[in-house]
Amino acid sequence: TNGAGNGTDVQSSQIQTLPLLIGGVKRFKLLPRAIVGYGLHTNALSTTSASARREDILHVFTEPADSLQEYLGFVQYRNVHRDLSGVFTLGWQLSNRIKQRLSVGISTFVWLRLINYGYELTGQALPSNAQSGPFSNLAEVSTREAEDVPALRLSWRIGLAYEIGAWRLGLTITTPSLSLGGTAVVSREIGLSNLYRSIPMGQRVPYLDALGSDRQDDLSARWRTPLSIALGVERRFGRLNVGLTAEWFNSIASYDVVTPEARQ
Repeated sequence: TNGAGNGTDVQSSQIQTLPLLIGGVKRFKLLPRAIVGYGLHTNALSTTSASARREDILHVFTEPADSLQEYLGFVQYRNVHRDLSGVFTLGWQLSNRIKQRLSVGISTFVWLRLINYGYELTGQALPSNAQSGPFSNLAEVSTREAEDVPALRLSWRIGLAYEIGAWRLGLTITTPSLSLGGTAVVSREIGLSNLYRSIPMGQRVPYLDALGSDRQDDLSARWRTPLSIALGVERRFGRLNVGLTAEWFNSIASYDVVTPEARQ
């Protein structure tokens, strides 16, 4: 349900940075063919923020059939997805029998994935002529949702590199990630106020007021990442390098990141 109405345009502008907090490469004299790399960086995978508002004179209620109401609708949505990653890489250049053209390496990734989600919708209606009777009260429907979902993951990447003349070829295989833990906080609230029901006046109160609110902590959270295989080629033209990379990702079936407990 969209409180602002279907077809409403929303606008959003974001500026993101991808800072490398720390990183480097280390070689050892005793193991000249070994290369050790490390890095810690944070980046925002996606940030979505939008809001819309609508004010209009509409026929909101089904009764009376000829009545009009002053309608105010508001919807707001925000979803921030961030990763904090740490990587440790061990590379090894193979023996001189293949003229040191082939190298192999393995990287270990430990990363924290964070999701912050919020959604709010409000719809309000009031008779445009402030007439008396059952429709003279302000009617309101509202809902609010919020989620904070952290998850710690572990994955590995194996890489091969081969150099021949001015050409360099590469292959990487990244494993699906394993869960190292994660808990989530989920909350939701739904409210109804002065919502008129068309029933005989003598049977029940025609107005409906209701409020449902819940918050659950320490829920299990999980993320899935697929197996991926990447191929790359690079050509050196003096000081200029031109490269091309393509990567294939295995499919993942739909799943629930967090499942709150059902309550009555």
